[in-house]
Amino acid sequence: MPKSGGDAVIVSETLNGPFQNEAITSARRVLIDQPVQAGGMGMGPDPFEVVAAALGACTAQTLRMYVNDRQWPVHRIRVAVSTSPAPETGRVRFERTITCEGELSDAQRTELVAAAERSPVNSVLNGSDVATRFGPIGDPVEEARQARISHWIMLHQALRAS
Repeated sequence: MPKSGGDAVIVSETLNGPFQNEAITSARRVLIDQPVQAGGMGMGPDPFEVVAAALGACTAQTLRMYVNDRQWPVHRIRVAVSTSPAPETGRVRFERTITCEGELSDAQRTELVAAAERSPVNSVLNGSDVATRFGPIGDPVEEARQARISHWIMLHQALRAS
């Protein structure tokens, strides 16, 4: 669950492409971009992929706690999340596929599906309030400097990997 009054995730344009943003969390910096075919630079996941990753990660973590509490023999949990428009509503539909490496009965799998439906991010996606306002966020000069540093570090890492 989110922390009460927790730190905000700060998202800023990097100015290194038309859609590239850097999200700064309490512990990490993540580039979020659009794919090249959508006019972005393809340097990170797109916003829907970030939401899908959050749902998948939260599901896997919720299920890990659940199987550990019950001491079920699950070695690894994998969650695939795809998005598509729901034909009946036009809203975004998230579809999860869960795989657990280990011997589980059909009843245990049914319990895990129910646990996945109660995961915190699943609950947020099923109904949350979003309030929007304009106002100052941190120090824009420092944030821009940090974004340029992060961009150069990622560029250097990408060049070394190729």
